[in-house]
Amino acid sequence: MNIKNILKHILFRFPESWIHKFYMLYNYLTFPNDREKLIKYGMLNPDTTFYVIRPRPGKIEGLMALFMDVIKQIDYAEKKGYVPIVDFKNYDTQYKDSNQKCKNVWEYYFKQISPYSLEEVYQSQKVYISGLNAIENCASELKQKFDDTSLKRVRNIVQKYIQYSNEVQEFVNIQLRNIDVENTIGLYLRGTDYLKLKPAGHPVQPSTEQAIKIVDKLMKQEKKQNVFLVTEDKEIYEQVKKHYGKYLKIVSYDKFISNYNGRNFLSTDTESISQLADAPYERGLNYLCKLIILSKCSSLVSGKTCGSWATCAFSDGFKEQYIFDLGIY
Repeated sequence: MNIKNILKHILFRFPESWIHKFYMLYNYLTFPNDREKLIKYGMLNPDTTFYVIRPRPGKIEGLMALFMDVIKQIDYAEKKGYVPIVDFKNYDTQYKDSNQKCKNVWEYYFKQISPYSLEEVYQSQKVYISGLNAIENCASELKQKFDDTSLKRVRNIVQKYIQYSNEVQEFVNIQLRNIDVENTIGLYLRGTDYLKLKPAGHPVQPSTEQAIKIVDKLMKQEKKQNVFLVTEDKEIYEQVKKHYGKYLKIVSYDKFISNYNGRNFLSTDTESISQLADAPYERGLNYLCKLIILSKCSSLVSGKTCGSWATCAFSDGFKEQYIFDLGIY
């Protein structure tokens, strides 16, 4: 366990309000250039106020953490009466592909949320560049909660703004030909760094045995035959495969991380994460498509993660939804 994670474990022993204040001060001092700011770029659209959503600094957030932040920023922009647009072109994320430098990373995976182009926005009179304040002070319903009220609010934003890119939709459709989602229970299990490093402040993940017990119960209750598994961990895959055999379904391109050494988080462990795919863009594409398929299954069993939250946001609702609530590390 690295020093930063040890210090975070100490921090998360304090009340939530103290933790929130700490991060507000930390971000204010550490990232002065990432505060919200109003800029006049040109003379276009004098009657429209734009809100450019940029990723958090650091380039380490996973795709669904980035997605969650965008949802929060959209909600903030709506409250302010701004027109939101996502800029992952001029700001870095871990998914920027060296072979596709000219593209907006957001548009690898989703269609742009605005009818305006970035080029036009950056020639307009009133443009707010997003800051961390909108994420830190977002509505409580948007903070990785899985209750009906919170998910209804998130799904309303998703239905209004989020569309998958053509490539993502085509990729999903190909995989759906071999997965009968109506007759399948979705199972999402994080392993590797979550289990071995126990990242401070993140939700405790269920064991494979705990999850299988719930899935077995739902299969019997719903008379479903198949289980669709999403995991990055080969050990977990092998355990689930041994239990369900021919009834286990995965995507045709799936790969898993084996022999994870537990020294670094996946976002910085290139040796481990490259086992999923060499190109960052491809890793994101493969992951997103699996979550979309997961969102179409009849029911869902999962630990709490950004990925499971996004899966619920993509879904119109599950017949049964079991999200393990085991506290935080």
